[in-house]
Amino acid sequence: MSNTVKVAVFRNETDRLSRRVNCDYHACVGVGEVKNWKRITSRVLAEVEVIACKRATAYDLERFDRAIADAKSRIIQAGERIAALEVEAQRLPARAAVKLSPPLPLWISRRPADDALV
Repeated sequence: MSNTVKVAVFRNETDRLSRRVNCDYHACVGVGEVKNWKRITSRVLAEVEVIACKRATAYDLERFDRAIADAKSRIIQAGERIAALEVEAQRLPARAAVKLSPPLPLWISRRPADDALV
């Protein structure tokens, strides 16, 4: 089923998918972020794949096809990255919890020079 849209919408959706692939993916740090990126990008790809535009230029169609192909390959790459990050997380020991001391009372943390300013 194809959804015909206006050229502006077609270009915006192409840019949206390209931004997910080229910008948002590289901002992901941990396993959870990459999994979330993959889930959302798969949904965006499914939404964008079905649109069509009668007035789109050859350049628009080329960018659209390129964005779809890049998204599919990046989703595969994200799966590989998730697997690698999970292996690395299992290999590294868990971080020890740091115990923080309570803050000092005000009368201890105040310096005599502070009283002169009042």
